[in-house]
Amino acid sequence: METKKNGTVNSDRFDYLFIGTGNSALTAAALLTNSGARVLMLEAHDIPGGYAQSFAWGDYFFCGQVHYIWGCGPGGKINAFLKKIGLDKEITFNLYDPDAYDIMAMPDGKRVGIPYGWERLAKNIEEAYPGQGDRVRKFTSIIDKIRREVAHFPDRKIKWWEFVVHAPQFWNLIKYRNKTLQNVFDECGLSIEAQTVLIANAGNFMAPPTTLSIFAYGALMAGYNGGAYYPTKHYKFYIDRLAEFIEEHRGSRILYKTEVTGIEVFGDKVTLVRTKDGRTFSAKTIICNMDPKRAADMIGLEKFDNVFKKKLDYTYSPSGVMVYLGLKDIDLKKYGFGK
Repeated sequence: METKKNGTVNSDRFDYLFIGTGNSALTAAALLTNSGARVLMLEAHDIPGGYAQSFAWGDYFFCGQVHYIWGCGPGGKINAFLKKIGLDKEITFNLYDPDAYDIMAMPDGKRVGIPYGWERLAKNIEEAYPGQGDRVRKFTSIIDKIRREVAHFPDRKIKWWEFVVHAPQFWNLIKYRNKTLQNVFDECGLSIEAQTVLIANAGNFMAPPTTLSIFAYGALMAGYNGGAYYPTKHYKFYIDRLAEFIEEHRGSRILYKTEVTGIEVFGDKVTLVRTKDGRTFSAKTIICNMDPKRAADMIGLEKFDNVFKKKLDYTYSPSGVMVYLGLKDIDLKKYGFGK
């Protein structure tokens, strides 16, 4: 890699520099390299993937967090992405059980399956907890309305008068914009049992219904409602293959154990980044895929306007405990798994 005397990697070598190799960064970098751009990625860890990384323990590899994803079937965004870069035949996915991609084991001993399809979900909850079916239908109807309005919302900054003109089209987005999941549970009159079933996968957010945005929850629930998928060859293969794909393109590199500790700015433009080992890197365009708060602190909070500072004023989610098991001589299908 060509380096100047002052330790700065020559910006002429790269069109894009990514801080971090999370799933979104790998996706963007793969698309860019596929289009002919030269990409440099700096990763603090010794493996790629960020939240979606896999780690080794004994004879097993475990995916750290991502249990299933959506958009992998025909017409889905992940399917379209893999087709675009020519890896759709190599990276394939298996669909989780349509009758119960999740199973909620309740405190009262009942087991309620989370299927694809709102009506099937309402019937499952009604069967377990009579009198809740119609309330679940009301709840999922709200989720579906929000989903459809989000899909038609302009993907750009809109002018004030557009809110007035198009308000009827986005009535539910306006009505529920500041509502929590608990607010909507209460509006629909759901029992504590029905609520518990419906938050089966809300643990992904590490936030309780009282603070979790209904928009965030709705995006997750509606996404999985269309199909939950697992990579045929494990998430490790998915992430590793994207990283390999990027480096297969001449002029693109991923540097591991290269932690960014400083971001330098000239005027209103980020000019280079500094790493823990004292090196500096620059490129024509620098893209951040690290913790936004940490990045903003490196740049200097005083350089941001109040609107952006407010966006950075968020609370980190609580920590959680994850148990990873390597099982021997146990047939999980006997317990309802493996479909």
